[in-house]
Amino acid sequence: MNLFEINQHLRAIVNNGFSVDIETGELLFDENSLNGLENTKAEKFLAIGKMIKEKEAFSNTIKEQEKSMAERRKYLDNEVNRLKSWALSNMTDKDKFEDAQIKVSFSKGSESVEIFDLSNLDSKYFVEKQTFTPDKKLIKEDLKSGIVKGALLTRKPSLRIK
Repeated sequence: MNLFEINQHLRAIVNNGFSVDIETGELLFDENSLNGLENTKAEKFLAIGKMIKEKEAFSNTIKEQEKSMAERRKYLDNEVNRLKSWALSNMTDKDKFEDAQIKVSFSKGSESVEIFDLSNLDSKYFVEKQTFTPDKKLIKEDLKSGIVKGALLTRKPSLRIK
């Protein structure tokens, strides 16, 4: 039985399953059905909680592997950079080496601008950029006072699993 069906049965018991003893005014209902559905619902949510814990653990294992792989990649990237630097420092622009699988040669590269002292540059070489970001802490305080338009204080429910 899925959660939707459990909730339907609970509603049916609440809507139809109660009867009143006219003499005593006591509410009567099939307690076994109600308890059974509540137990089934509890089992479903506990199972969902266990699945979440299991998937979180699996996700953490993947994160650890990602970290390990990133460290390995960084090591390899550094090794590649060292090899390129060594090759460039030991080659001239006339050197060309080739075999059936690979070709290695020296290239002058394209021109690029390297700035080493900003204070000596004329102002015409600067571009002004402005960015604006809202101060959410201040907005939150003012929203509680009711004086902010264009923002809304919301609450996002979360699920606690320990």
